[in-house]
Amino acid sequence: MKKKVLIVDDSLTIRSSLQRYFEESYQVNLAENGQECIHLLEKDQSYDLLILDVNMPIMGGIEVVHNIAKNENIKEIKTIMLTTETNQEKKNELYQYKFVKCWIIKPITEDLILAAASKVLE
Repeated sequence: MKKKVLIVDDSLTIRSSLQRYFEESYQVNLAENGQECIHLLEKDQSYDLLILDVNMPIMGGIEVVHNIAKNENIKEIKTIMLTTETNQEKKNELYQYKFVKCWIIKPITEDLILAAASKVLE
C-alpha cells in the first residue's frame, strides 16, 4: 500500500510539481493553505508525511505546526518544511517539535524532495 502524503503550498505551480514528483510512489493529497491542511489532517489521521510551506496566506506553516503539536491525533505526523527563508531562528523554533524532520530551501528539485521524503519515512 502506498504511503500517504499531504502537500500544502499556496503556489499552484509548486503543488503541481510536487504532486507530479510523488504521485508514482505515494498517494497524494493537496491543500493550498494551512487552514485546509488542518481540516484534512483532522478528518483523516492516516497521512504518513506532510510537506508544508512556511509562508502562506490564511494560515502559514508555522501556525500549522503549532496547531498540530496541540492535537493528540495528528502530532506525530512527519513533516518537511519548505521555504524561501534562511532564518535560523524560525528553523530552530520548528525543530523543537520532534515531528518536524526537515527544512528545505526553495527552489526544490525532484531528487532532493524525494530523497528527503524517503529518509524521513525510514
